[in-house]
Amino acid sequence: LEEIEMAELYVRNATTFAPDGSLDEDAFRQFLQRFVDAKIGVYLGSAGSGEGGALTADELLRVYRVGVEVCKGKVAVNGNPPEKPTARETLEHANLAIQGGVEVVNIYGPPGWHAYRPTDEEFVAFFDELLPQINHPVALAPNPTIGYSPKGSIIADLCRRYGQVVAVNLVNQGDDYFIELK
Repeated sequence: LEEIEMAELYVRNATTFAPDGSLDEDAFRQFLQRFVDAKIGVYLGSAGSGEGGALTADELLRVYRVGVEVCKGKVAVNGNPPEKPTARETLEHANLAIQGGVEVVNIYGPPGWHAYRPTDEEFVAFFDELLPQINHPVALAPNPTIGYSPKGSIIADLCRRYGQVVAVNLVNQGDDYFIELK
């Protein structure tokens, strides 16, 4: 985190579906074009909009590929796989995004579900298992909506140790967290 750049505007967009539940590619292309026209980058296949965890692997791959076809070279086109409880499952979803051609893959840590909260050591071990297997630009997302917030110093250390980490996406974090991270 040697250099802090001005924030760009991104959206964790929804995926369009046809009445039969299949991906409506024409509507999706039109929807994405609106973001291109407005110069807004996209995070595809997001958990926050719901479908990222509900789509099959083939559907997610198609979402990534269509998004890249429409957006790449015009606005940032990134993948936002949903949080997964294991590094193995996270890697599977990240690889779909990479295979689909996204520029950056956003990665959450292990989720704090069912009263589980990883220790600092478990959080770091998750990324120490995961990141050596990803040779692609990554954004880390220490998002408190997954059940907790790891210390900023832990995220900063991961950034120092793994060169493929190109961004940290902060949501619902205060100024103190940003300062600690910086």
